[in-house]
Amino acid sequence: MKTQLFPYYLRKPGLVVFALASLPSVVAGFTDGFYREEYQLLSKQTMHLLDIIGIVGLAVYALSKEKVYDELLQRLRLEAIKLTFIASLAIIALGYVVFPDFEVEPSYLINLQVLCFIGVYSFKKSNIVSAVG
Repeated sequence: MKTQLFPYYLRKPGLVVFALASLPSVVAGFTDGFYREEYQLLSKQTMHLLDIIGIVGLAVYALSKEKVYDELLQRLRLEAIKLTFIASLAIIALGYVVFPDFEVEPSYLINLQVLCFIGVYSFKKSNIVSAVG
């Protein structure tokens, strides 16, 4: 069974959508830490909608085809998914051990997993390309 992926040309727009949608959340997070109080840049509903749009943008990027797609890249994707799952479990477990009142919002978990997948996949792919080329 072959996974249906998005076309290659949607990779960059997906990444741009994620970056633009997550910018208000990042700004609010930094100002919360700087002023040590909750800073509301936009309404909660707007921030929630931007989180969803950012997740969709990351998913489009992560599920877009490569220019050349073969069995090696398919195997790299599978390995990246496995490592992402293990890494996100380790990060969350560490968070619970270090901070007993640690809470994870679902959107942060999804963003963590997709960003971790993109990082691991890109790293593995660049190592394979440099070894072959």
